[in-house]
Amino acid sequence: MAVYRLLRRTVLGRNGAIPAACACVVLYGRFTEAGTSTKRAVLMFFLLLLATALGRSYDSLSAMAVSAVVILCQSPGALYTASFQLSFAAAYGASVLPALLVGRKEERPQKEMALSAAGQTEGRLKRRMLSLKEKGKRTVLFGVAIQLITFPVTVVHYFEYPFYGFFLNPFIVPLMSLLLFCALFSGICGMFSVGLGYFFAGGARAILWFYKSACTLASRLPFSLLLFGKPALWQIALYFSVLAGGVFLLQKMREKGKQDKERQKRRWIFIVFIFLPMILLPVPSGAFEAAFLDMGQGDGIVLRSSGAVLTVDGGSSDVQSVGSRRLIPYLKAKGIRVIDCAIISHADNDHISGICEILAAMPPYSPYRASGAGYTGEILIKSIALPQLAKPDAAYQALVESAGEKKVEILYLSAGDCLLPGKGLSLTCLAPEERAAFSGRNASSLVLLASYGEFDLLLTGDIDAAGEEKLLARAELRERSVEVLKVAHHGSSGSSCKEFLTGLRPVCSVISCGRNNRYGHPHKEALEILSETSGKVLRTDETGCITVRVRRQGYRVYGGAKERLLCYGTLGEE
Repeated sequence: MAVYRLLRRTVLGRNGAIPAACACVVLYGRFTEAGTSTKRAVLMFFLLLLATALGRSYDSLSAMAVSAVVILCQSPGALYTASFQLSFAAAYGASVLPALLVGRKEERPQKEMALSAAGQTEGRLKRRMLSLKEKGKRTVLFGVAIQLITFPVTVVHYFEYPFYGFFLNPFIVPLMSLLLFCALFSGICGMFSVGLGYFFAGGARAILWFYKSACTLASRLPFSLLLFGKPALWQIALYFSVLAGGVFLLQKMREKGKQDKERQKRRWIFIVFIFLPMILLPVPSGAFEAAFLDMGQGDGIVLRSSGAVLTVDGGSSDVQSVGSRRLIPYLKAKGIRVIDCAIISHADNDHISGICEILAAMPPYSPYRASGAGYTGEILIKSIALPQLAKPDAAYQALVESAGEKKVEILYLSAGDCLLPGKGLSLTCLAPEERAAFSGRNASSLVLLASYGEFDLLLTGDIDAAGEEKLLARAELRERSVEVLKVAHHGSSGSSCKEFLTGLRPVCSVISCGRNNRYGHPHKEALEILSETSGKVLRTDETGCITVRVRRQGYRVYGGAKERLLCYGTLGEE
């Protein structure tokens, strides 16, 4: 636009300036690799120049619609990306909502007209003060308009929101033009004078330093980052319904005039807009939920009950950075900042790699860091539970040392111990025996029986057939059916013995394994036994994340991101 306006004043005129501006914007698109937001901006700019060339009026909504159609024809999947949704939401918020919330530029307060009757000097000063006040008000409301429309999109895709970003924008955005000017002239002048090039580069560097300092300071303030989780569809629909209703009422009030009653009503509407983001906060659930995450070739289970959050293992042998790619995104999507207890069945990499990532990234645990005010984007672990072993190996010791460095409480469990993390939920440790010696890590795995009312979930780690046979002798499992079983050792033929499964009679069995893994899990022998003894056999490599939700009436098992119902059952006499 700057090039177009500059060239239009030269001998090229309007007809010559338009092709030059088009060439510049095409180069801009090439330089920025033509992302979705860049394509939208370039297309809308082309339509603006086309309207100018034809002598027609430019309509931003029509330009946005045409740009969206062109982008989606080229790549239909772009509709579901964060870049597409944020770009068009911001463009809509910048072009439409400010006019609705702030009013049009030609609207002037009656008070400004009255000032013309005052003295020249006094009236000029008051008019300037009033003009600055109106500009400041419009700037704030302009930012509010854009934030209101883009807020749900940001939360849906990133689960978090930088609270102080809105307050930084009035300082960050105006300097962007100066930053661009300094950088551009540094490159141009540097071809002729090194000193002049350094001069403009210094200005650009100073602005970038200010940006970094301001953002660093904001990130250290309380509530700098708010974790909302991924809101449900009904929450998003309610958010935009309230927003549309408020904007509609504002328009009706503006048409009626500026009576005192109407001004009071407008204030109440803006107060509603301020608290509008609260609609997207996570909805607490008092029921018990167990999620078997798709960790590839590994285990990762998240248990939630009455606000308590526990993880059982969390690692993978074939997915790199499984913590940041699978475990942490799931926790943030559920609005979880703190893991109350990270239970480790044994220290194999496919069970601990994601937990080790969280430990490495988190600051030392403290009550402030665990609160909403101290959240800075890192998931915290409050305590870690490990099997109590007579001879811990190097991986086990390294995990203990890492937890100690981050001030994480360490719990040692053995058969007979019980955890009561949430109302109605108990986790009974069935294995290993206290300080017993084992041939390997798998044999020393923690085995937990999670009970929520009449519902039982058995978590078996990587125990072998010999360990399963010992479990049958325990009183906690004798004459007791299990609703859901986490199949031992990813469905290996060395586990899942027929006597064990026949004694448990699980209604649903879950196998956590990676697609086309090098171990061939689950093995054919194990699948055959499971098909005979278990009501339903589910696999994370086929279904994705498997979620079990328990209510008083019964339980339901869902699979995949869309949570397709896979099976259900009743509890107790019902």
